[in-house]
Amino acid sequence: MAKNASVPYKQFVESGNQLVVEDKHNAVDIYCPQPYCCSLIMRAKAGQLVERPKSKLNIASNDTSVTDDTNAEVEAMQQYWHLSMMAFETIAFSIPVVTGLQYLYCTECGTGPLGYQDSAGEAECFIAVDRVGYATGT
Repeated sequence: MAKNASVPYKQFVESGNQLVVEDKHNAVDIYCPQPYCCSLIMRAKAGQLVERPKSKLNIASNDTSVTDDTNAEVEAMQQYWHLSMMAFETIAFSIPVVTGLQYLYCTECGTGPLGYQDSAGEAECFIAVDRVGYATGT
């Protein structure tokens, strides 16, 4: 396979204008963020831009004695691509952790977590916009 020509999110000056079409869907194909990996994660217009808590991508501990201090502060939000699990070209799912989340990883190289699926709800998946690469030639 040939290397993809993707660039990281942080290299986009006006990411909202360059990566999103008018209906808030991704404007370009999305790839694994690793420069040595050419795995296509999702095609253009497969995901819709949403905001969700940033803490969802913190790797959860299986230690249930840890207290939750999220009520002390307002939770930071992050942008994600929201899509169904069937809309992926390639993605790997972790086993569910104690919080009911499954983390999403690159199938080819194992990079991640790139996003998550809340296994307690519907089969909705969320890919963090700043954890993937973007096609440059679409």
